[in-house]
Amino acid sequence: MGQYALMTYLEAAEQGGDFPKRRDDMKNREKKTPKRGSRSKGARIAAGIGAGIISLLSLAFLAAGVYLWVLFSQVEYDDGTGDESYVDSLPEEEDEFLPDPSQTPSLSDPEVEDTGVGSGDVLGNTREVTNYLLIGTDNRGGATGRSDANLILSVNTRTHTLRLVSLLRDLWVTIPGRGEGYQKLNAAYAYGGFNLLSLTLQQNFRLKIDQYIAVDFDAFEKAVDALGGVDIELSAAEAKHIGVGASAGSYHLNGPKALDYSRIRKLDSDFGRTERQRKVMSALIGKVQGMNLASLNNLLFAVLPHVKTNLTQNELLGLAGQALSYSGYTVEQYVVPQKGEYQNTYIGKGAGLWLTDRSRSVQGLLDFLYT
Repeated sequence: MGQYALMTYLEAAEQGGDFPKRRDDMKNREKKTPKRGSRSKGARIAAGIGAGIISLLSLAFLAAGVYLWVLFSQVEYDDGTGDESYVDSLPEEEDEFLPDPSQTPSLSDPEVEDTGVGSGDVLGNTREVTNYLLIGTDNRGGATGRSDANLILSVNTRTHTLRLVSLLRDLWVTIPGRGEGYQKLNAAYAYGGFNLLSLTLQQNFRLKIDQYIAVDFDAFEKAVDALGGVDIELSAAEAKHIGVGASAGSYHLNGPKALDYSRIRKLDSDFGRTERQRKVMSALIGKVQGMNLASLNNLLFAVLPHVKTNLTQNELLGLAGQALSYSGYTVEQYVVPQKGEYQNTYIGKGAGLWLTDRSRSVQGLLDFLYT
């Protein structure tokens, strides 16, 4: 019996335990006895790795949050206090062709038949429907631009639809604070910014829109380019007009060409122009619905410095985050006025679109948005 075995027998005798009968038993007992502290060391390693991963993820989310915050800080945020620079901001050579409120027909003028906007409540956002006003402005020449494009983007979570409504800029409307006469819709933004344009929509269409996003022509071009251009079906006349071809067909348009296409008016009318705007917007929405995070980042980086909105920074961040969730939504379109519901009317020196039955036009718009 070796020294180790002897010591084991002696220890067992002192403790009153059983004597190991074989050397193999003693070796097995020695192997089965875990080394003191080995399990706690493994647990410490696992805990350290977990803490490290959590720390890295936290830093990543923090960095992403800071980046997005900095990115969205490039937006011009409107706090709703109003901007005096909008008052009578149109250049004189353009303003002189707008009707003088003191000389244009009023609501009580017997020569002007006005059917009103119908009875009923003014409608705004609901739990299922959220409306945003998208404003395209022409800021060239240093003047605060008119609203060259007035589009309502309506998000309906019940029907899973994105609805686009074009309000033609040549609609004759009454503008609060500009007398009882009629003015063109596109003048409201130049006279008083979104605040006045919003009140104009509420007064003429029983529609209360509280949130808007305004972009200038530069933003439009950059958005199209950031998305890699858009494919649009053009007529032969449209292709010739913007200088991309001589025959009808599908053309891939970059930012400047997409803008030229959206602003075509000489070929037909403002109806054709707004239809082209909706076609481009639908193509852009389709591209956004299929984009990945890297592409979305490129788009935001290009466009946000040219955006003005009264959404808060948190709201805009939330809206950007929700954009990917709208990928399965269908796009529906509408225009005011509808065919057969207007007549071309001269007021003062300008020609515009007179709604022949305002009540019916208003109700048709509200039905499209809320049903």
